Amino acid sequence: MLRTTRPRKSRTWRERTDMATEPMKEDISNMPISKADETADAPRTADAALRAEAARTAQAGPMAGKKNVVVLGVTSALGRRLAESILARGLTPVGLIGEAGHSESLRAAGTEPLVIASEADRTSPAALRAMGECGGIAVATGTGWGPDATDTSSTSLVGELMGVAQLVGIRRFVLVSAYLPDDELHTRLGDELESYLAEKRDVERKLAGHDLDWCVVRPGMLDNSPATGLVTVRGGADPQPEGTVSRTDLAETICEALFAPEPVRGVLAVSAGAQPIRAALGSVPQATVQPAWWCAEERAEGAAEKRADSPAS
Repeated sequence: MLRTTRPRKSRTWRERTDMATEPMKEDISNMPISKADETADAPRTADAALRAEAARTAQAGPMAGKKNVVVLGVTSALGRRLAESILARGLTPVGLIGEAGHSESLRAAGTEPLVIASEADRTSPAALRAMGECGGIAVATGTGWGPDATDTSSTSLVGELMGVAQLVGIRRFVLVSAYLPDDELHTRLGDELESYLAEKRDVERKLAGHDLDWCVVRPGMLDNSPATGLVTVRGGADPQPEGTVSRTDLAETICEALFAPEPVRGVLAVSAGAQPIRAALGSVPQATVQPAWWCAEERAEGAAEKRADSPAS
């Protein structure tokens, strides 16, 4: 299907990755997680037993024999919370970064940095060996709505990660995607809206075409509200979230999808809600559902191929 998009200034891979993983600008994003979420101490304490159970499940189920999880976007506000959720389960996040400058701070926080500034870095024996020790991949880039959020040229890197996952035997792959913006964001994105949404659909489609236990998570508007451990999860052909969702609750939801005993597959919309995270995920039928746009395009392409193969009348 042909699309017309406005030409965009090309950037180096390092520039694109730095923008995709740039920390959020709110003051809270530079605080230690424990400080930023002080008001959430009670819910976190109440959730300690569930976290301990989740850790046992992760290490006995899909993560059996694996101690690490790949995180793309680990320096973003969501990525930092995701790394902490992984650490709480007794596993080590492996953060993919475009330059070594973040390495020291990541190690101090418990994350193992892996510099992939070039294609050679990403396919080097050392990188493949490091990712081969991981049991899952989480992509948490491009989740903001700032000016840089519309730059989706880093989706080629996500596509490479899908191939690497199959190469080294990683089955679980969770992609944080996006949903249709409201009127305000329609205005703000302007001419970039079509390109932005098309790129998001393309990367979802690419993931659905891989032989992986894949899950696409479309979150509501992300905020820094205290964690509640309660969400709403919608499945189906083209689910759309409503309202907002805490970054910490979204990180926990991603981890639950990564470490569930049975694969959590398909496209899921996640918003703040009233169900515990595990129960909310469990309420969605666990059968791979192709998005509506995928099915329609596949049918159109199949019909076109059939017409091309038919003998001329």
